[in-house]
Amino acid sequence: MKSTYLLSALVLGLSAVQAATYTGGNINVPDGESAAYDNTDLIFTGSQVYVGEDASLSTNYIMLQKDGQSITNHGSFYATSIAIGDDNSNSSMTNYGVLIDADASPYDGEYGLLHITGINGQVTNYGSIQGISTITHGILYAMNDSVYGGIDVYGSGTLNVNGNITINGDLYLNDEDSVVVFSEDSCVALNGGTLSLSGNIVLTVDYEVNDSMTITKDTFFVNYDNQWSDFSDETVITIKGLNSETTRTVAQLAAVPEPTTATLSLLALVGLVYRRRR
Repeated sequence: MKSTYLLSALVLGLSAVQAATYTGGNINVPDGESAAYDNTDLIFTGSQVYVGEDASLSTNYIMLQKDGQSITNHGSFYATSIAIGDDNSNSSMTNYGVLIDADASPYDGEYGLLHITGINGQVTNYGSIQGISTITHGILYAMNDSVYGGIDVYGSGTLNVNGNITINGDLYLNDEDSVVVFSEDSCVALNGGTLSLSGNIVLTVDYEVNDSMTITKDTFFVNYDNQWSDFSDETVITIKGLNSETTRTVAQLAAVPEPTTATLSLLALVGLVYRRRR
């Protein structure tokens, strides 16, 4: 199993020693403008960092460690490390643009770009994270069409998949309390990456469930490296409904049914009537 989390902690500690530290208030980069804090750690006293449309912000290391602090990015955000949360703080980040790993070393991306470390830390990503995301505690909400360079989930961390997402790397679910939660019809495409699952997989549905009912599914993971991955028909999925929950293996989840002959005939008849009316 990878030791990314331990290596990340080491790198964050070294970063704080080597770089200058900015402890000012809010940071606002208006649309179309840029701001650079090269070789600087942003451990700020303000409540928010905002990067506008077509704007850019670059820094060494940034950490949100107080309640209510937030980052909102609509542009390009360059950093060697972004840490969200400290202990019980409820800091958060929302990304609509691109987060870019600015580490130019030969081990670029090895230690990760985004680190969700607080129990109540949250990141919601609609855009692209060009680097590894590490979730030790807290939640990463991966929204439809969002993109990642790789995701490692440790401890009590949660990856919440809402739609179809792409990981251009590996997905590691490292501990027994780690969770990947899928909403209905969501999917993770790995583009040949490794899928390693030591934690829990949960499917949430918006109807009542019981042990006897048939649960249909779409594909949870696609395009992963079968040789090195451990996702199979025997992997257990917990289905959480409106009233309770039940478990199935992947093999026990029914495939989405193809249209029946009667349905196809009806569709053909509707099409014929439509053509005649024209």
